[in-house]
Amino acid sequence: MIDIIIPCYNSHNTLKNTLNSIINQSIKDKIKVYLVDDCSDKNYNLFVEQYSKYIDIKEIRIKENGGAGLAREFGIQNSNSKYIMFVDSDDLLFSYQAVESLYNEIEKGFDYVNSIEYDEKRRKNLILNGNVHGKIFRREYLEKNDIHFNSTRYHEDNYFTNFVVLSGAKKSLIRECTYFYTFNKDSITNESEEFDRLEIYFQNMRDLINIITQKEYSKVRFARYKREKYRYLRRIYKTFSDEEKAIFRKWIEEYDKDFMQFIDLPERAFVCSLIDYLNSIINS
Repeated sequence: MIDIIIPCYNSHNTLKNTLNSIINQSIKDKIKVYLVDDCSDKNYNLFVEQYSKYIDIKEIRIKENGGAGLAREFGIQNSNSKYIMFVDSDDLLFSYQAVESLYNEIEKGFDYVNSIEYDEKRRKNLILNGNVHGKIFRREYLEKNDIHFNSTRYHEDNYFTNFVVLSGAKKSLIRECTYFYTFNKDSITNESEEFDRLEIYFQNMRDLINIITQKEYSKVRFARYKREKYRYLRRIYKTFSDEEKAIFRKWIEEYDKDFMQFIDLPERAFVCSLIDYLNSIINS
């Protein structure tokens, strides 16, 4: 079975389309849907009543509003199927065989499988490594490696997925579009500018460093991961004001100091080259 966990916060206007895309799946008999009510103004009983005719669906409610990450974590803790998927309450599964394609691939022995998603805002297909949607995860692997969402309201999916990757999960990619990311101007992702969320991003990365140090995961893998993060930082740095750039330089200096304490001496030349690369961008 596959648990599809949907965090819901006042999602009544968009959830119908999301559920319609799920009940039309080719293997809906293998799916159980969990609507995780993150303290919405009203419950989702009518959705459960209506859609239970077509699919196994259940509503569970959190006592206090904690954001999408904690809602997903609550869904994990209150479900028990072999595999886990996450769908946002304003998004869609791209095709009737989206779940089947991911399921068939992870059944080959992978710990998680990624795919292509269509981004409505950018109007193109993308392979996104940090987001949790468009992927399927093996529950046993998450439990074995004590992988959880943290409590931040931004970048929490980036934290979770990269935790999976850095722990050494056996992964696969299917070059098929399985997810439709809709642009919702009222969602929490769009409530603040990218710079306002960047400090949380850095804190999540520090948390990952601490976890990986304790668990003795591959430091080379983490160094490569840092390279990918620098590419992301390079892209968004260009959009900052002069004041924001000054704050950003302070953040990256503190982050690199933490990272250099973590990395082993033979690997420092590689990491230093990455730091010099970013500094050259900042100072140009």
